[in-house]
Amino acid sequence: MLCSHSGRGIVLVEPNQEIPYAKLYVQYKKKKHEYRVHVFQQEVIDITQKKRKLGHENRDNQIRNHSNGWIFARDEINPPNGIGILALSACNALGLHSGAVDIIWNEHENKCYVLEVNTAPGIEGTTCKNYTNKIIESLTA
Repeated sequence: MLCSHSGRGIVLVEPNQEIPYAKLYVQYKKKKHEYRVHVFQQEVIDITQKKRKLGHENRDNQIRNHSNGWIFARDEINPPNGIGILALSACNALGLHSGAVDIIWNEHENKCYVLEVNTAPGIEGTTCKNYTNKIIESLTA
């Protein structure tokens, strides 16, 4: 599935297992943390971190989506240095004026990797307010 969300269509292939045909393949990259950096008109407007939801029994660490017990949190997070610049670079490389950039941090390599840029992310709460304020600001500038 090339146009999907929430981990739908992902098939995990174990070592020595036959690889099924697909239009897209990705290699799993170990990560300590995963972040979503929201960019609007060349500015980082919000950063959240995927964290395990308390009390959720399914603790899948490879597919970090809501149904596997992961949520976006903004409290008690410590994003790595340069994550905002990386998110801005990803949006610039794709010619986007806005996007929600999913970035992982590999502790062993002390390095960040961009996973994807979401052009129509689900937003709510503080993130929605941040977008609203920036849109209004851009219209009145």
